Amino acid sequence: MNILVCYDENLVNEAEVVAKKLLSLGYSIIMDSPISYNSNNNISSSSGIDENSYDMIVSVGGDGTMLRATRKAIEADIPIFGVNAGRVGFLSAFDYDEFQKITKLDIESLNLTERILLEVLIEGQLDKKYLAVNDVVISRNGISKNVELKVYSDKQLIGEYRGDGIIVSTPTGSTGYSLSAGGPIVDPLLDIMVVTPICAHTMFVRSIALDGKKKVKIEASSRLDSDVYVSLDSTQMIKLNESFIVSVIKSNKTLKLLSSVKRDYFEVLNKRIGSVY
Repeated sequence: MNILVCYDENLVNEAEVVAKKLLSLGYSIIMDSPISYNSNNNISSSSGIDENSYDMIVSVGGDGTMLRATRKAIEADIPIFGVNAGRVGFLSAFDYDEFQKITKLDIESLNLTERILLEVLIEGQLDKKYLAVNDVVISRNGISKNVELKVYSDKQLIGEYRGDGIIVSTPTGSTGYSLSAGGPIVDPLLDIMVVTPICAHTMFVRSIALDGKKKVKIEASSRLDSDVYVSLDSTQMIKLNESFIVSVIKSNKTLKLLSSVKRDYFEVLNKRIGSVY
């Protein structure tokens, strides 16, 4: 089996340790970027290698590195697992400190789950479709001004919100920005989307969970006097025009995420963010 190793540029040494461990277990390794290594280790660079040449992806780093690596996994339609060398690691199957002790059985017994993805369409850019693993955020770009938005579920108006913006998250992304904005923690295998206002200027506004078959539409409810952007997983930002309409639906594609049978989801939650139940 060929495994592509993606890693944070600040974690080159950790990536090489992970690569050598996988080599010792009998896997062929391809590095996502050039790396200083002993050529006798049978580690290849991904330069010029077709995506069909690898069967699995491992991400070495934090959740940010993992999110970037998922784009390759989704495009190639292959599974991915993470080795957490960052601060949080919700999406990771292993922690870096424990990786040296894993066995081939630990890799082969990884549990495969398919996580829903969000597909984003921007009116006027109908030839482009954007994907998000965690969330889609519509907000100002660092400007301390409010934005007034109308949010629809299919053709029904959910509400008009005045505040810092709106988050539409997947269950996977419910432990990210949405949680920080007051949204719920959602079982990652549910087929729903969560709409969470950011710092809304209303006392009783709460998150709303919608069926994954719904289409969420967001548009400006008043004239904009400063720039508004849509952000995808905090890695891609697109400027919107004054009369924007952004539609968010569940994608036909999924993220094939591998997790360890030894790491219970709720145990990881408690470890990462403390006892919240």
